[in-house]
Amino acid sequence: MPDTMKWPFAFALATAAVVQAYLFTPARAEEVVRLAVGEWKPFISKSLPKYGPALEVVSRAFANEGIRVEYTFRPWKRAMVMTKRGKFDGTPGWVFSDERALDFDYSDSLLTQKDSIIFRRDNLIDFKSAADFSGKRTLTLIGSYIGDEFNKLAESGLLAVKETRTYSQMFKMLLNKETDFLYLSELVSTHIMKSELSQHQRDKIVAKDSFRNPHTYHLLVSKKSMNGKRLLKAFNSGLRKLRTNGAYDLIISKAYLQDR
Repeated sequence: MPDTMKWPFAFALATAAVVQAYLFTPARAEEVVRLAVGEWKPFISKSLPKYGPALEVVSRAFANEGIRVEYTFRPWKRAMVMTKRGKFDGTPGWVFSDERALDFDYSDSLLTQKDSIIFRRDNLIDFKSAADFSGKRTLTLIGSYIGDEFNKLAESGLLAVKETRTYSQMFKMLLNKETDFLYLSELVSTHIMKSELSQHQRDKIVAKDSFRNPHTYHLLVSKKSMNGKRLLKAFNSGLRKLRTNGAYDLIISKAYLQDR
């Protein structure tokens, strides 16, 4: 081949190789984070659009960082145990406790909720602190944390705490005088009373503001996860963007609109 033909021919071969590599190289796979969650209306539910406002925030926060979320619904305690064992990347919607902090790292606050203490109208308790509930009975959802003050009272044997599977069961036991009070997120308790109790039943119940500061709820990742800290960093970054551009408030407000 004459030298004058070698360079154009070599250039054509090189160009063809680049084009072929571009066309047949697989696209980079989208990163997916797998989260385990439970039912927690009006913030989280299979039956709500986008699985509820809390998970819409989680999805949008990760999407801001180029990460897609897949959710699996499990009972809350199982969601935490499976995440701890590495079956899932994380689980959103938990308050802080020293016990949980041994196994999990926490994100920035996903949402904040003040709490209500709920009584039967014929069994009101005058209270200023957890100590005023000494000798009483209460209920928690399986896997839930009752808060530092009540937890210390329970550990000392001064508060009887029984676990239940559903919020509906809690209210049924309260109305049946099988427990003395409930300690729940304000909006969650309001939702249950409006959606599952009759007016006659609601008339028998009184909800009072808690004595403690509002709880913050977080995304948890196992300390055993190799990608845990990176995922939390990405989530926190995406969450800050949502708060800054105003989208966060619009999304979370949907939980409050449901109960109007």
